[in-house]
Amino acid sequence: MNDLAGFSEWTLALLPRLFLYPGGLWLLAVVVAFRSLAGGRHRISLGALSADFLRTDLFDLAIAWAAVALLPIGGALLPFPTDRLAIAGLLSISLAFDGRFFTAQDQRFIRDQGSGIRDWRLGTELTILAAVVAPIAGQRTLLDVNSGFSAWISLVAVLVGVASLASRAAGDFPLAARLVGWLGLASTPLWTLSRLQDPVRVVLAFTILVLAAAIAGRVLVPRIRAGWSTAVVCTLAALSLLTALLLP
Repeated sequence: MNDLAGFSEWTLALLPRLFLYPGGLWLLAVVVAFRSLAGGRHRISLGALSADFLRTDLFDLAIAWAAVALLPIGGALLPFPTDRLAIAGLLSISLAFDGRFFTAQDQRFIRDQGSGIRDWRLGTELTILAAVVAPIAGQRTLLDVNSGFSAWISLVAVLVGVASLASRAAGDFPLAARLVGWLGLASTPLWTLSRLQDPVRVVLAFTILVLAAAIAGRVLVPRIRAGWSTAVVCTLAALSLLTALLLP
């Protein structure tokens, strides 16, 4: 197979992932459900959806959408899989172009919680990034599916981070798509379990995982002072890296 034929095959395999699952219709449905569970039923009203979408940076959202479409989950995998670092890079680009770190909602939250945490949201996403890439230190290649202890610690760290940002994502489409992407990258050890080899079970398990993080974010995180969850994610990311280096 020459390079052009290989690229054509890869592109054709990517299309259903962009428009159906894990990107496209599935991502849209999950983001809407995420908004409802994390922010309340009013977040899925037509007025709220249209208002938030009109304020959305479409480039930022498109990059996050592409990253989710490339996640190594689902039934039809790409003929040439994308490594974890490349997908994390796309999500990081989306984060870099996100100019909405200090929305009115964030400013109200900052006033309620006190000073010294203006960069709490950015810091949390950066620690999530660190947790996602930490298990790579214990892998032979970037395409390895790491099912070791480091990967499980990374998954717990990302779950904490996603839950802590769930309420912010209820009004921010790019952030919600990124959180799905971070969680999809961190959930790779789940797909090595024997009970999750069926594609339908994978879809159901991943959907439940994302929505459970949204519920946890609404129920548990408001009781925790801002910045503490970031410290927990940072600590778990460091532990994941240390475990990957010592117990590959």
